[in-house]
Amino acid sequence: MRDHGRPPRRTGHPGSRLGHTLVRLAGRADLTGRARTRAADLLDKTGAMAVQVRMSAAAAVHGVLHRRHH
Repeated sequence: MRDHGRPPRRTGHPGSRLGHTLVRLAGRADLTGRARTRAADLLDKTGAMAVQVRMSAAAAVHGVLHRRHH
């Protein structure tokens, strides 16, 4: 039987072992999520930069070829 003079122990309380574990796991999940988001952003930026480099190279080649024929 439970002593009704005290509130029940909350296992999810941050001071408990389970609470501490949950907080750590949530922190890791958040870190992983942020890392994935950052990686996706960097891939997008890299892709955009590659397109710019290709366009610049094509424009440069076109300019050189155009000057040779005129």
